[in-house]
Amino acid sequence: MPENENSAKEQENEESAEEHVATRGASSPTSNGWIGHPEEDAEEEDEYVKANEDEEGSEYYLYRLDRLLHLDERDEVPRLHPQVVFGQVAIEGSALPIQKEEFHSRLKRFLKEQDPDLPAVSSESADFLFERAVNAHMHIAAWNSMVKKAKHPEADRSRRYLREELNRYTKIRVLLRKQRQTMPSWVSDWAHCWIGAFEEIQEEIEGQLRSAKHSLDLIFEIRKSARLDVNALLWIEKKEIRKHIESTSFRRKLEVILAAFAYAAKLVPEPSNGMVGYLDLIKQRVSRVSRSQGKHTEAYTFFLRTAFAMIPSGPELGDRTKPGA
Repeated sequence: MPENENSAKEQENEESAEEHVATRGASSPTSNGWIGHPEEDAEEEDEYVKANEDEEGSEYYLYRLDRLLHLDERDEVPRLHPQVVFGQVAIEGSALPIQKEEFHSRLKRFLKEQDPDLPAVSSESADFLFERAVNAHMHIAAWNSMVKKAKHPEADRSRRYLREELNRYTKIRVLLRKQRQTMPSWVSDWAHCWIGAFEEIQEEIEGQLRSAKHSLDLIFEIRKSARLDVNALLWIEKKEIRKHIESTSFRRKLEVILAAFAYAAKLVPEPSNGMVGYLDLIKQRVSRVSRSQGKHTEAYTFFLRTAFAMIPSGPELGDRTKPGA
């Protein structure tokens, strides 16, 4: 066959393989994290290989390796990131149950009720407290959404899949290690080339599966502690508020400002005796966290998890002067 015809044939095979890869990728379970048909993909893969292996020889497999290397060079190799599917949530600003005007009104009313002689809160401090309230509600919304995703049947299915695949590739590694001990000397060059490459890929696959399973296991821990601890959130906000009022006339009124913040943000419902017992209620809640080192760890864990999970969307969260803004 003439050389130009050979080149045309090779190009046709390569384009065919590339088209096949693109087609499979569109319906792959990893393409969107939720939908996939692995059995159909496997059958399609087998049919494609059988149809092309006679014409292409080993080039189809080498093409896959070559494609993998090129993707790696461009840092475009697909990765397993269950935290993106199950651990990240979009926060809609309009969905948060807090409005700036109402917050300022409740804040002013609470402080006046506690002590009529207290000076008025500056607009700067009021805005700061409102921003902290928005931040608190974002963390609450993120947590509730994370719990919902962690309880989704797809999360169970994904965890089971990762566990089974990790066990399978661990067994493959053990088998390869055993085979190396019985290898005849005359196959060493062949084994170094082919099996060595296979071992490298196997190690990378096993490592990614192990990392993905660990990430999903952490997400599953949320199911065990699905109850939101507002006390921990108040304990963290107390630290931020303390830093802000340090140079103001409220520096000796931290507990009062914290209670006013919780009331204005509707973080803790009013007790039966109304605002009269609200200050003591907030003190008790924060004290439970302050006395326990374990509670400190839980508070920081909650705060960091929800912070990394949040993907703000919609209108600016700080610009909430009107309902539904």
